[in-house]
Amino acid sequence: MKVSVRSLSEGLGKMPSTRGLWSAWLMSCATFTTSVTCASSLSRYSLKKLVSAGFGASEGTVTAGPFGPYKVDRVVPTITITTPAAGAFYALGAVVTPLFSCADLGSGIASCTGSSPTIDTSTPGTRSFTVTAVDVAGNSATLTRSYTVGYNICLQYDPNKANPLGGTMVIKFQLCNAAGQNLSSANITVTATLIDGTVTPPPNFQGASNFGNVFRFTSGMYVYNLDTSQLPTIGAGSHTIGFTVNGTGTYSARFTLK
Repeated sequence: MKVSVRSLSEGLGKMPSTRGLWSAWLMSCATFTTSVTCASSLSRYSLKKLVSAGFGASEGTVTAGPFGPYKVDRVVPTITITTPAAGAFYALGAVVTPLFSCADLGSGIASCTGSSPTIDTSTPGTRSFTVTAVDVAGNSATLTRSYTVGYNICLQYDPNKANPLGGTMVIKFQLCNAAGQNLSSANITVTATLIDGTVTPPPNFQGASNFGNVFRFTSGMYVYNLDTSQLPTIGAGSHTIGFTVNGTGTYSARFTLK
């Protein structure tokens, strides 16, 4: 709201009282008394921050106040979210407590509230957590932080055990929650993407069956028979096979060749 006044006394009389001496209003200074100095190129100013004497602020070359006990705060609060961190990943079912804070250099913080008492990790996908801050003058701000919820990968082989280069490397794992519980299911499709982030893997095979790049689901786990003889650019050492779960997410499993 903007209030235009003809005199300092009229301006003070129009200050709202619902928040005590604090207001988030704009006031015109073009026709104030000589107590206010206005730059000729500006028709009004916004009182931006508290000065120790009270109702006063500065914006560019425009100054005003103090005017008795009245104070104007036009600056929104600041919000810091520590948890969830930017781009954070949490396993399904993980218990995560949000950590955040709010600050205001003017009238002070009236409320600082998160969208939920805990971070939602109940289902896979991209989630968000929002903090809303309101200061005593009524200015408000919100900050939203996105994070990802997915599966822990419980390997069913030793990724440090070197397998012969040119042979078949059997990749086996389960999809688990944060507690290590097996959530694997025939209804969940796991598809291989790239070896070391650059090389397309050869098809998964079992006998005469070709499964393309889809992991077989068997005995409560996902299995991929990786024929390393079809990977001429892959040498000995540690490698990763990337995969998606139901077409989403970025997962990987490490293996070693010799």
